[in-house]
Amino acid sequence: MSSSRQPATGPAKAGPTRSFLVGCGIAFVALSLAFVVLWVRGRARARDQRRATGTVLDALAAKLEERSRSARAPAARGLGADFSGQRALMEAGLLTPAPEGALISDAWGQPLRYRSESPAHFKLYSFGPNGRDDEGGFDDLLRQR
Repeated sequence: MSSSRQPATGPAKAGPTRSFLVGCGIAFVALSLAFVVLWVRGRARARDQRRATGTVLDALAAKLEERSRSARAPAARGLGADFSGQRALMEAGLLTPAPEGALISDAWGQPLRYRSESPAHFKLYSFGPNGRDDEGGFDDLLRQR
């Protein structure tokens, strides 16, 4: 009796090239997912920062509007020691003086700015996300009259 041996057939082994490509595909999917998660979280944080700063600006602008019905807006040009214009607001009783000369800051850590060069108009703004003084333009958050 002759016995013939048949080769065993089992699952095909993946070669090194195929394993590398599968590993790269998994890494690409994982990195893409991580990027999307970080992007969504960053957008939510930026939205929350804009909302928080907008709330502070709205409250202060409402005080300025109310005061302007009976008196003129406090003059502030943003020069010298009162670079933010907040000292003029404190002297007018619209802001409570902060301890140790601290200033009211936006959600990005920059002091809020107040400018008024005429009795009927004012500009109240935050530098916004870029942290640069665009005088109420570009990405600054602005309330004015």
